[in-house]
Amino acid sequence: MGSVFSPYYAWARGDTGLADPENFCCLNVALYGKGVNRWTMTERGKRWVQRDARQFNIGPSRVHWDGQALVVDINEVAVPVPQRVRGRVRVWPQALCGFHTGLDAAARHR
Repeated sequence: MGSVFSPYYAWARGDTGLADPENFCCLNVALYGKGVNRWTMTERGKRWVQRDARQFNIGPSRVHWDGQALVVDINEVAVPVPQRVRGRVRVWPQALCGFHTGLDAAARHR
C-alpha cells in the first residue's frame, strides 16, 4: 500500500503529503542468480487491489496467511525485458506480534 519506491506516489502526495496509498500498490520481486536476473514492480491502482485480514491481492499476485506461514503467490512480468515471473514463496515466522506502530508522526505508514 503506497509503495515507498514509487515516484508516482511521491508526486501524488506533493506538498500536502496526501494521496490514496491504495492507488500505488505493487509486489516488488528481485531474483538474482547465475545467468538469471529478474525484477518486477508493476504498480497497480485501487481497482486491482483486494484485501482483508488474511490476504492482500495485487493484480494477479497474492500474499496471504495460511495459519502457519505467509504465502506469496507471484504472477508478474519482469522489466525491462518482458518475461513472466511466477512462483510461490513461503515464510515461516519464528514469532508473531499483535501490535503495530506508526513510522511517521501521523501514523500514515505502519
